[in-house]
Amino acid sequence: MLRSVQHKKLAPEGYVYISYGAAKYLKHAVASVISLRRYDKERPVALICEERHKKTLESQNLTDIFDVIHIIAPKRASIVGFKHNIHEYLFFDRNLFLDSDIVWCKNPDPLWKSLEPFAFTITGTQVADNFFGGPKNVGVVSDIILRRRKRTLKRFGLTYLSRVQTGMIYVQDYNLAKRVGDLSKKMLASKHETHFRSRTLEHGRSEESCEWSMAMAMSKLD
Repeated sequence: MLRSVQHKKLAPEGYVYISYGAAKYLKHAVASVISLRRYDKERPVALICEERHKKTLESQNLTDIFDVIHIIAPKRASIVGFKHNIHEYLFFDRNLFLDSDIVWCKNPDPLWKSLEPFAFTITGTQVADNFFGGPKNVGVVSDIILRRRKRTLKRFGLTYLSRVQTGMIYVQDYNLAKRVGDLSKKMLASKHETHFRSRTLEHGRSEESCEWSMAMAMSKLD
């Protein structure tokens, strides 16, 4: 079933998965929903995917696994293209965006309850470790000695940096999600003014990370 994002929300709470690129990500999303349905048979699940992934689901008679299938625009089919514009995909009043590699091992009801007070939040830790957004080897030592992170935070008027992990994002406020996304784009565009390294420089990585830019945006917006 293909639907466009609508102003009228489809349900009070629901899960949203994203799938593009290699077929394995679609397989992971299907497997994740199957594990989810062991515990939650009520909340609807939306899939945002490429047209060819939708056709794969149809050929395997798997479309009924998802309550909503929405085709992603090519310009959004990347990590930053999607997660910096997550406000465009609010199918439900309260949305839980999930990476496809999540396996559910317990009832998610307590998770929904703990997230309910937030208008927008991302899982992670309050204080980022020294490797966050930096080199994943001994090169991080020079960042620490030269206090590059502290200089970055001071340059952008930030007092702290959290370690956000965007495999799980909770959104129920469109305007706030858009503010975070728009500011994240500006932070990423100013990468040359920061100490952060491009994730594309890492072995096996072809896409830019969205996490440090979103962490900076959330810090700026407090």
